[in-house]
Amino acid sequence: KYHAPPEYISRLRECYRLEEYKKIVVPIFKKALLYGNRVAVADTTGEYSYLQLYMNSKRLSKQISNICGSGSSSSVGCFGSNDVLTILNLWACWISGQVAIPLKSTWKFENLQEIIMESKIKLLITSKDAREVAQKLAKSQEIVLITVDYDFAKNQSYSFNFNREIFMADKLVVFEGLLQNNFYTNADAMKIYSIDGAEDDKKLQNYILTHNHINSEMKDIANVWNISANDRILNILPSFNTNSFVSNQMFPLILGSTLQIHYPFDPVKAWSIILGINVPVKDRINLVVAESKIFDLLIMEHERIFSKDSRMVEYIRDYCTKHIHLMICCGNNLSVSTFSKWFGITGHSLFENHHITKYKSKLKELQPEKEKQSNANLPNTILPECKFRIIDSENNVLMESYGDSIMAHYKQVSGTLIGHLWISSPGQDTFIDSGKIVSYENGNIVVLGPSNKSKQQ
Repeated sequence: KYHAPPEYISRLRECYRLEEYKKIVVPIFKKALLYGNRVAVADTTGEYSYLQLYMNSKRLSKQISNICGSGSSSSVGCFGSNDVLTILNLWACWISGQVAIPLKSTWKFENLQEIIMESKIKLLITSKDAREVAQKLAKSQEIVLITVDYDFAKNQSYSFNFNREIFMADKLVVFEGLLQNNFYTNADAMKIYSIDGAEDDKKLQNYILTHNHINSEMKDIANVWNISANDRILNILPSFNTNSFVSNQMFPLILGSTLQIHYPFDPVKAWSIILGINVPVKDRINLVVAESKIFDLLIMEHERIFSKDSRMVEYIRDYCTKHIHLMICCGNNLSVSTFSKWFGITGHSLFENHHITKYKSKLKELQPEKEKQSNANLPNTILPECKFRIIDSENNVLMESYGDSIMAHYKQVSGTLIGHLWISSPGQDTFIDSGKIVSYENGNIVVLGPSNKSKQQ
């Protein structure tokens, strides 16, 4: 168990704050010590605390350093799995000072070989699920293979001594056996290959994420969705997209939240988790992140089991409205039909979370418009089958949609409109507050955070 005196945590937090103020990157695994015994990840194999992740990642990092050399920024291939092991393996690579390259066992063997040769991968790390492919690959390329299992991740035989593990003097913090933060300020963290959905004859595309990119990415996501250490996020992403693992799955850990991974997907169990059935209050989720196809399957299950029970239908909507903070859809395939049906079932607007690198680029492209005239008609390309309104704090309608057009009741030079988002399902005249503050500009709605209002119009 981790029994750090509060004054140590306060000093550690202040050291981190000062380093970040100086534009020095504090990697996510070091921040884990701020949260100690809190549950970091829960999956089908059990619960793992922040301290467990830190200590066992550090243990694995020593094996990695023995092969690659500490702080050598060597390429390490990590076969991903939809559980705690992916996070543990990534942290271990970063603690050792290497560049992690996420891999999937479902990729073509020829593509995996090409990645290894192109990136000069020195080491492969895999779970038992991908071991067959990993062994074949390691043998063909003559590189070392490490297999990590759940027993390794569950290990709690360590004894953590705060005074021995961390040295703090004035405004300096030094970790036993870890690289200094200056290393992470300029170092690469991940090399991402885009293979899923790529054409067979297309050259493999890749891009680099630095530790600075990853930290900024997770902080931005957490800020946009207003995540805190008290949140428990249900994650249902069976596709395991290597392009967006950080922005869709790992981001809650930057703030000490709990990431609950539901895999393999079961619609009955998923609904039970969402509704907190037979779940202790402290372990109930209050935020959902899932793929669009998952929401479709949950809608089908709702129609099959609950649709004929009016009391249950009302209970589900009431529970989700009161106890779920936010529901997020990952990817670009959210249909208007899915959006509308889910809103009718849960009272929640699904917000799309795209890969943050592309998201930032899109935001940078937005330019202030010329002065808009009041009552300007604009095309409604956001929710063509739904009606929506944006209202101000005085309940004045700033913008509303009518079928295929939008009526804007405002006049401002900046071109950006900010207010409360209200939505009405197709065929309905009643608008319900989505509970979100949004900005509207150039045909884009961006969620800024939650609102405190909740009523109907």
